Amino acid sequence: MKPSDKVMIKVKRLNLLDIMWYLFFLFLLLGNISEHNIYSDLVLGANIIICLLVILSYGKIHLSIYFILYVPFIAYHLFLWVSGVAIFANITWESLQSVILNFVILFLFYNFIIISNDTERLFKTYIWSSFTSLVIVLYILKDTLFEGRLAHAYGEDSISFIFLGEPVAMANNGLAMVCAVGFMLSLYYFIKDRKHLYLLLALAMANGIILTGSRKGIMLLTLYFMFLMMLMYSNKKVKIGILSVLAVLTCYYLVIEIPVLYNIAGERLEAIIQYLLGSQIYEGSINARARYAEYGIEEFGNNPILGKGLGMFKNTYANVTEINYLEMLVSGGVVGLILYYLYTIPLISMFFKLRNPSKELIISFLLACSVLLIDFGSVTYYSRKYLLLTVLFFALVHNHKKCKKV
Repeated sequence: MKPSDKVMIKVKRLNLLDIMWYLFFLFLLLGNISEHNIYSDLVLGANIIICLLVILSYGKIHLSIYFILYVPFIAYHLFLWVSGVAIFANITWESLQSVILNFVILFLFYNFIIISNDTERLFKTYIWSSFTSLVIVLYILKDTLFEGRLAHAYGEDSISFIFLGEPVAMANNGLAMVCAVGFMLSLYYFIKDRKHLYLLLALAMANGIILTGSRKGIMLLTLYFMFLMMLMYSNKKVKIGILSVLAVLTCYYLVIEIPVLYNIAGERLEAIIQYLLGSQIYEGSINARARYAEYGIEEFGNNPILGKGLGMFKNTYANVTEINYLEMLVSGGVVGLILYYLYTIPLISMFFKLRNPSKELIISFLLACSVLLIDFGSVTYYSRKYLLLTVLFFALVHNHKKCKKV
């Protein structure tokens, strides 16, 4: 091959990667604010095509244990569908199609992250997609800010806003989770590079989380903040630990004492604390979640080994169980739960076997583990933005090991 031909191949590869980064940003953004409309579908299709071209141009496919362990989960639910164990065959098949599509998309993104091998650009793409999502929701609700929770739940209370003929909608918890990831990564780059822009971005997204009133979002905000402080100032753990706790308590005091913030988030925080302490609570969200959990446990008890098929609970009760672990038990029984969470074994073992992991790799491990925590209060098995956080860790571990070999 002539030197000029080699140069042209490198140029084409770089152009494809640049295009892929912009498409990946749009994928994250549209996945945040409106995952199911014509524009998100077009962007998803473009991501698949360009990602395939990137992989083909490099001539190598990378495979992770995560995907190897994902296949038995898909095969098991295919068996439930084919054998007639799944109560609602059509619903189960629709859910399986989403699961299989997610598998393909995550596999392509896994290869893209490995090929690009640019953790900083990856994290900053997450930051800007999170911040842009927040700005869009703030714009949509500009006339009603501080009158209620930022963003709304899907269904009757969803945001009613049409952009280019398509609806834009984002749930409170979804926006809060996106902002929490953006917050931690922004704060990391502020501490690392001392660029005040990232401090402003972190503060904006922290405020966005509080305005959503999302208890899960506030929990993640607290967890990420305290973890990052301990990670970045590891030589001053006691001092930083005390200061972090004081900062969190101060923020809690302000949320409780400032009337506007109390109406949005403080009242909800008080309710969950009282609920955890055993008090009887009459709060819509908590009572609804408790009710769906009771239904889920009852359905699981009817077929604890095999389950009743994906989508069964939502089709019966017009809502998910709100707990991913319980959703897996209802849909696939004990077998399905084990198959779905098998990946946690290599997730944990791979991390603790790493030698001198970078701070970025440690952060990605926390993001992956936080999904396991979120699963106690959300159903995530079909959500790409949650699943992708886990895939990021496996891809970054691959790149870390590759760098060590060089």
